[in-house]
Amino acid sequence: MITTYKLKTSELSSQLIEMIRKSFPNKEIEITIMEQDATEYLASNLANENHINDAVARIENKEGLIEIDPKTFKP
Repeated sequence: MITTYKLKTSELSSQLIEMIRKSFPNKEIEITIMEQDATEYLASNLANENHINDAVARIENKEGLIEIDPKTFKP
């Protein structure tokens, strides 16, 4: 059985360890810690990757950009 827990380090707790112990009683397990970049995560799905690539291409081709006059911003 493969189980994946995705959480932030701030969410780590002793309850998680206990839950793992109960899920895999008397079993040898392997725990892998993998930091995940948001872009890598989004690109792991083909539809998302295509959307990101299309958006990058539009920016590079200067298509559909909205120009904002910096003078309209107040300090």
